[in-house]
Amino acid sequence: MKGLAALVVLTALAGCACGGPLPEPTPPAGRAPQGDADAIAAAIREIIQAYDSGDADRLITVYADDFIDLSEGAPTLAGPAAREAAATRLRDTFSRNAVRLDRSTDEIRVDRDVAYARGRVTLTLTPKDGGAPTVVVRRILEVWRKGRDGSWRITRAMDNVEGGPP
Repeated sequence: MKGLAALVVLTALAGCACGGPLPEPTPPAGRAPQGDADAIAAAIREIIQAYDSGDADRLITVYADDFIDLSEGAPTLAGPAAREAAATRLRDTFSRNAVRLDRSTDEIRVDRDVAYARGRVTLTLTPKDGGAPTVVVRRILEVWRKGRDGSWRITRAMDNVEGGPP
């Protein structure tokens, strides 16, 4: 379950707020992107929709070719191997569970063609064959890069559990 939680959290990443106000929810769908931060917010909404519809292939398109997965409790994976491992785990998760992803974005900061997003995700996994749902709550940090085509992709993603020993 630890590996599943790490994957689920990793693929759900976004947002950051350093000492500021309480986190805002990810901006709602239907608002036309204006600027790079809004384009990233739109990509985050796409991640949420892909999770909720159980579409692993759609979900991994947000990862850059040089993606590095830094999920807590899992080995670091890089490049095509990281994308394929994520796709395999997601397909398995989606085949066994109905999934709901809730994600809040604390902050998105853009500097030219690189950005970071920090936030929180809550993933609810309800077994398709019955049983009680499992809820996974994680903090996330992502590094995004703008491609030559103008689209934003996640190049690095990290997640962890809030709290615990200092």
